[in-house]
Amino acid sequence: MRRVTVRRGSEDSADSPLIGVAGAPGYPPLQPVSFKPNWSSLTGPLAAKVPWQPSHRAPVESLGVPVERFALAEPFSFSAGLTLQPFSGEFGIIRFDKVLLNDGGHYSPHTGLFTVPHDGRYLISGLLTAAPGESVEAILSVSRRGVHRLRSSAASGRDACGCGGSVSFGLVVPLKRGDRVGLLRTAGRLATTEAREVLSTFGALFLYGPRSDRR
Repeated sequence: MRRVTVRRGSEDSADSPLIGVAGAPGYPPLQPVSFKPNWSSLTGPLAAKVPWQPSHRAPVESLGVPVERFALAEPFSFSAGLTLQPFSGEFGIIRFDKVLLNDGGHYSPHTGLFTVPHDGRYLISGLLTAAPGESVEAILSVSRRGVHRLRSSAASGRDACGCGGSVSFGLVVPLKRGDRVGLLRTAGRLATTEAREVLSTFGALFLYGPRSDRR
């Protein structure tokens, strides 16, 4: 058998034919053959040569999605805490006065209401802590409709914060644009401290829009 030696040059000689001779023992040598390899086939699939064009650079209309639906990327959420005690004997919407987060400005600490900016599913959550020795009752209200009733358990023993019972909740609810969401206190007193610590909270988070908006 004859040994075949193939010499590779620099990348500049990639277009030059390679000469090789081979034969089995006892047989006359074959005629030299030349071939020109297709180096482009060794550099990866053809798709790798297509310039990458990020979709975010294309106009929104070219993606087949209405412009107004892209506005849903704006977050709709809020979180607020209670630091001030309502007037004695006053029942009604709890005004969570300490705003911790208010993306879009749809919650009002003056009214205690969250005005829904867009149709969709929202996560509504809250924590109510009663005053020492008391329990508290409230209703999650959506446009003056009761959705969920809350009632804290009676306090057992001496709590570190000197509080009564507490109750928390988290619900995913469908809401319409313009709905007004709040917590309506119907019984008991809420705990507050002289240091104005947050012991009760209320919040909402927009999850996603109606099915028609997600097509």
